[in-house]
Amino acid sequence: MQPDECQFYSRHFSLAEVGEASQQRLKHSRVLVVGAGGLGCPALQYLTATGVGQLTICDGDNVELSNLHRQPLYCPDDVGKWKAKCATARCLEQNPWVKVEAVTTWITLENIEELVGAHDLVLDCTDNFVTNALIHDACYLACTPLIAAAIHTFEGIIHRYMFDSERQACARCLRPDLAEPTGVGSCAERGVMGALPGIFGSIQAEIALHHILKIETLSHATSWIMDLKTMQTRKIGWSQRKECALCATSKLPSLAVLHPNEPEVNITSLDNVDAKARLIDIRETEECVATPLPSQLASEHQPLSTWRNTRLLKHQHYILLCAKGKRSEQLAKNMRLEGYAQVYSLKGGIDAVI
Repeated sequence: MQPDECQFYSRHFSLAEVGEASQQRLKHSRVLVVGAGGLGCPALQYLTATGVGQLTICDGDNVELSNLHRQPLYCPDDVGKWKAKCATARCLEQNPWVKVEAVTTWITLENIEELVGAHDLVLDCTDNFVTNALIHDACYLACTPLIAAAIHTFEGIIHRYMFDSERQACARCLRPDLAEPTGVGSCAERGVMGALPGIFGSIQAEIALHHILKIETLSHATSWIMDLKTMQTRKIGWSQRKECALCATSKLPSLAVLHPNEPEVNITSLDNVDAKARLIDIRETEECVATPLPSQLASEHQPLSTWRNTRLLKHQHYILLCAKGKRSEQLAKNMRLEGYAQVYSLKGGIDAVI
C-alpha cells in the first residue's frame, strides 16, 4: 500500500486482529450492497472508509426530500437523482483507494444471479419482503454469505447467513412463506426515527468486516434484535427444518422454481379500463413533443429519468405508457415488487394505439 493509504488505515493497525495483511484482505474483497437507503447509506460509508476494495451499489430509486433525515449520503441538491450514482460519488470522495460501481436498477429474477455471483458477500439493505426473499434464495444457491437487516418503527433486526457448499439452515426453515408479502408497511407508511437505520446499517457493516477478517461475530442462522425504546436486545437461532423447500431438498431448486409468480403486468388495450385508473406517460419530454398522445388519452406525465414512487398510493390503479411498452413493463414489474398491486403497462406502448 502507498504511504498515504497506510496512514489512512493506521488506526486499524493498532488492533491485534487487524494488520496490513488483514487490510489487504479487505482491499481484495468484493461486496454487493442492495439498497442505498436508510440501512445502505451507513453501511456503505463504513465499508468504504474501512477499505473494502470493490463495492457495488444496486438501487433503482431516486433521492426524495423525505429520505434526507435518515440517509446521510444525500443532500437537497441530490433530490431526483439516482441514489446509486449519488452514493457512488460520495463513497469515492470518502476513500480514493476503493472501487465503487453503481447499478441503477432494481434486483430482479433476471439480474440477481449475475450480481450475486460476482461478489464475495452480500448486504441486503432493502425494505421489501419479496426482494428480501429473492436475495436470500440467490445467495443460498450461489453459496454467497448474506447479512440482512430490517427496521420497524423503533426496532431493528440483523440476520447472518454463512452459506457455503454444505446444506445449512436457511431463512425458509424459520419462515416457510418467505416470498409472501407481509402486512408490515414501508418506512413511508409506518414512519421511522432517523437514527434507527443508521444504527442497524452500521452493525451490518461491522458484521461484514468481521466476516471478511475472520473475526468472531454473529453465528450462522442467527438473528440479533434490538428495541430502541426499551434498549433491550435478544438473539434467536434456529436449525434446519427437514421439510424446508430450499435447504432440505434432495436436489436444489432453481430461483425460477422458488419464485414462479412474476406478475403479469401487461394489458393489450385501453378499452374497458377502469375509469378511476391513472394513465402515466413515462416517456422523456422530447419524446412527448415528437409524438404527442391523442387528445382523448388524458394522462399525467412523469418521465422515467425522474421517476419517484412516493407520489403514488399503493392501493390505486395505474397504467404506465411508453413508446414501445418495454420501459413501462419493467417499471410496472419493479413497482409490483414494491407493493403496488394495481399497476399495469400498455403492451406495445403508445405506438400500438396511435
